[in-house]
Amino acid sequence: MAVYLSDIKTISSSKEVVFNVLSNLESLAKIQASENLNEYFRLVNISANSCTLEINKLGRVGLNMIEKTPYHSIKFSSFDSPVHLDAEIKLNKISDESTAIQFVIDADMPKMLQMMFDKKLRKGVNVFADIFEQVLNKHI
Repeated sequence: MAVYLSDIKTISSSKEVVFNVLSNLESLAKIQASENLNEYFRLVNISANSCTLEINKLGRVGLNMIEKTPYHSIKFSSFDSPVHLDAEIKLNKISDESTAIQFVIDADMPKMLQMMFDKKLRKGVNVFADIFEQVLNKHI
């Protein structure tokens, strides 16, 4: 397993508000409709607890929400993905109106693939975190 951690980002809302937005994936579809995120990824087949992402230069990755710890974390497991991965969104309170957010990806891939894609995955998890920081700060 290869673990990829994003940089910690700051969202200008309480962790309760951030958790409530992120724990219902359908709310992200509304955000995507108002943002031009297609440069990086597109949400398809979205429901409250699962979605399929079409990630540019990578392909399709389906994610099922498998665990929610209110106001602390949201965990996902992949389906329809070239490699199995688990993902987690971690939330920490900075203040009443500010939340730290971090993305963690745990990818189960052969060593050869890990060596080939390590840099891209490290960069990708941070690009994903940057996008969420910008979008969430704009919309919540």
